[in-house]
Amino acid sequence: MNVLALYDDMKKRGVHLEANGDNLMVDAPAGVLSEEDRAALVEAKPLLLKMLTPRAAEAHKDHRRRFDAKPSRYLGYTSL
Repeated sequence: MNVLALYDDMKKRGVHLEANGDNLMVDAPAGVLSEEDRAALVEAKPLLLKMLTPRAAEAHKDHRRRFDAKPSRYLGYTSL
């Protein structure tokens, strides 16, 4: 099972996965995770951490568009 399929399967079963530094935080309802699930999470941990950790450049990126409005050469219009 690939990492995305594992993540999707965990999400469907109510398991919340979160990256906290080098730790993978797993919050699951009692009895949901089997030993096979735990082994799969341990095996996929490096890729799950990479997937769940926002990149520093994107975490602080301002997603709002910026533009300068100025009067257009055409009456009643604004140029962006």
